Amino acid sequence: MPNAIKWDQSASFTSRITTGLDSLADGSGVDSSAVDNATDLDQYIDVSLILGSSNPSGSPFWEIHILPRLGDGSSYADPNAGTLVGTIPVDIGSSTKEGMLRRVEIPPGHYKIRAVNRMGVANAASGNTLSTRPLNDEVQ
Repeated sequence: MPNAIKWDQSASFTSRITTGLDSLADGSGVDSSAVDNATDLDQYIDVSLILGSSNPSGSPFWEIHILPRLGDGSSYADPNAGTLVGTIPVDIGSSTKEGMLRRVEIPPGHYKIRAVNRMGVANAASGNTLSTRPLNDEVQ
């Protein structure tokens, strides 16, 4: 009988989107390459967003979507309200931006991550990275 359920966080962050975020216009999105989770069968990811300096105002944020591979084995879900897994708010004013979305459930098999700029301004021209780290529950 298990005594405890603890975090199994043995992996480090992996960069998923870099140059695709550069100068990304407000309201535009970019997809990662396909992530293969068929072997590892990870349950969750943490999403880390580090952005170069920009100057948004109001209530700026980024949408994060998980796009699972569909039944035809080659296409991925269209981004919509059903694929939205969370938002990462960012600070206003001219500065670099950093944020994290924790414990995002991911599907077994292949998926893509989509980041959508909702800052009200174009993203910085450089210094942008979206990374993920897998997480699982470990029964001890």
